[in-house]
Amino acid sequence: MTLLVAGAACLLAGGCLPDTFHNGFFTGPEEKVEEEGLSEVEHWWIEDSCNEFHAAWQDAETTTCYIAQTMDPYGAWGEASEVAVDCEEIDIYADHGTGCSIHIELLLNHLPDPDPGPVSYARWDGDAVVDHYELVYEGYTPDMVLDDADQPHFFWSFTDAYHQSRIHADQWNDPTYMATWGPGQHSAWNPLAAIDGAGVWRGLFNRSWPPPDSYAQLYTVASYDYGLNWDEQTQLFPDWEDAGWFTYVVHIFASNRIDNMVVLFRSNRDEEDLETDWDFWYMETTGGGVWQEPERYRPVSEDLRVYVRDGAVEPVTGERTIIAMSERDDPKEFYYQWRCIGGESTSALPWPKASEDDVVEEVKVLWRRGDRPRLYWRLQDSTSWHTTSRIPPACS
Repeated sequence: MTLLVAGAACLLAGGCLPDTFHNGFFTGPEEKVEEEGLSEVEHWWIEDSCNEFHAAWQDAETTTCYIAQTMDPYGAWGEASEVAVDCEEIDIYADHGTGCSIHIELLLNHLPDPDPGPVSYARWDGDAVVDHYELVYEGYTPDMVLDDADQPHFFWSFTDAYHQSRIHADQWNDPTYMATWGPGQHSAWNPLAAIDGAGVWRGLFNRSWPPPDSYAQLYTVASYDYGLNWDEQTQLFPDWEDAGWFTYVVHIFASNRIDNMVVLFRSNRDEEDLETDWDFWYMETTGGGVWQEPERYRPVSEDLRVYVRDGAVEPVTGERTIIAMSERDDPKEFYYQWRCIGGESTSALPWPKASEDDVVEEVKVLWRRGDRPRLYWRLQDSTSWHTTSRIPPACS
């Protein structure tokens, strides 16, 4: 693979970068921009349109989820507000537009048997947590996307792949099946979706009958009415070398109204070739629902398998993506990689840890409009986080 920037040693060292960058990062070939240093902070955060910062987390001891706010994410945070008890997972999303609501995605527990649990929604309105709504009593792998009007759309699975969206604060559409073969006829799992440049919802899910099953693969669907109806699913790669082995759709990196999308998924192939078992695969689209053939994803070296942790697509043009990963067989070793969608990529770069002895437990990557991508990571046996931003290399 080709490194996109001159001065690779400078990039690896976290120092200056010579070249002209896009989207306002810097403007002249002689100008030098310093990478941001590393900071220890209390939480990872998102920022709303009112320039307030928000954090959400689960208290591991009480399994209660909270949300908090601040005007300075490097300083003190305000009093935390309880969102839900018996909480397994929480994630938060800021309005795309001028509104300052924070939308909350929740996966709760059925204690003492927590799996699967209720998929739920709530909203922070600036003063309190409101609009609590339980979408389904039993669900797996929930994912939320905001549409152009900042209404939430949920995707989850429980044997079948489902979508449900909100009309306004106290009214939701009925859930819809994303697979047209009908409920219970075949399994459909791990649905994900994003809105492309034409306003079409592009969805993915996987069918996962045990192998050998020539249909156990990725499927794509589209909706032209904001998810009220989905067209017939299409098997993406019937002639792919891992055909017949079911896949796990792990990540979709996309931005609202951008054609470019990136998906990284795993194949469960584990019998014929132990050197390729459970590999990650990379695929991308530049629009129209047409996806490139999967590419085995080994960005560190050809003989080193990775586990993809998170990533993001540049939110204005969608021309590049950043992907965070760890070594599959040594999960304390973390890296990140830049890729130009439809173009070149860098080698995997070492994670910007403060010390080589640091053991990273969890990472998160966020890329906000008008900002550089921000990396967050939490160390093993720690409740605090570290953060820095990175300067994207130019795409030719």
